[in-house]
Amino acid sequence: MNVAELLESRQKDWLELEQHVDRLKSMLGRMRMKSDDMARFSSLYRSVCADLALAEAYRFPPGVVRQLNDLVGRAHNQLYTDQSIGWRTLPRYLLHDLPKNIFSDGFFWLGMGLFFGPMMICGLLAYYVPDFAADVVGQNALENIEQMHAESVGNKAPEGRAFMYGFYFWHNAGIGLQVFAMGAFFAIGGIFITIFNAIFLGTIFGHMATVPQATHFFEFVTAHGPFELTAIALASGAGLRIGFAMVMPNGMDRMDAVSLAARRTGPFALLAVGFFGCAAFIEAFISPSSMESLKTVGISSLAFKQAIAILTAGFLFTYIVFLGGTAWLRDSKK
Repeated sequence: MNVAELLESRQKDWLELEQHVDRLKSMLGRMRMKSDDMARFSSLYRSVCADLALAEAYRFPPGVVRQLNDLVGRAHNQLYTDQSIGWRTLPRYLLHDLPKNIFSDGFFWLGMGLFFGPMMICGLLAYYVPDFAADVVGQNALENIEQMHAESVGNKAPEGRAFMYGFYFWHNAGIGLQVFAMGAFFAIGGIFITIFNAIFLGTIFGHMATVPQATHFFEFVTAHGPFELTAIALASGAGLRIGFAMVMPNGMDRMDAVSLAARRTGPFALLAVGFFGCAAFIEAFISPSSMESLKTVGISSLAFKQAIAILTAGFLFTYIVFLGGTAWLRDSKK
């Protein structure tokens, strides 16, 4: 085959790759591309890289070499770099793109199911089945938790609360990093650690609902629970997407698939850190407070913290389900 015939046979693929690059320039186009489209894009990119190497080796016409150089460069930028977000586009990204991406991401819902499903099941078993909690977490662990909540929460000095905020933030973020990192390691580790945390927490919650210290326990954990638990599930889903990209790249080069998954779920992990920060703030400054001033007007500490939990859960539902679902439906109709 001579040069003219080779150019004629390959130009169709060059044009198709250029069309993919143009689509990926916009965030909307990037989000609309399915896994099959990205697999095709990756395949075209590799084949055009080979065409460029061949063109340089066989001294193709300079115009052809420049065309291929430009096409490979633009495709590389779209494949290995993400779209920048400036101050002007940040509000739309936070209120439209990010919640839509979370809502439409199957791995986020997988993380939610893997975490909240076992947690609820173990909570019910610990509540209704005698000795279940002791068999799962151990009698000594249960006694230690009961002793920790033997008395009602009390007010701590502001400097003590600031210290506890730092402790809670690093502790909670550490759990999130653990489930994210283990999920990114071929997915199996993430599934295991997510279910492990779900079983442990669900068992503790169910057991503590049956003991005399129940009111004290829920007075402390209720307010910060929605942010903390959702953040764990969000970090888990983000890690699982990367892990599954390693195991099942869907026809793409494995590193390309992992790179694409990391770009998509990286913001999820950052948002999870933000949720952990909110949870740590509530856990340090609100959860341990006895709310004595509210008791004078007939509002108990537990009732106030339950109201905080309802408000934060409502915020999370509005952000992920309402804003995300609305944006996804609107864009899917375009």
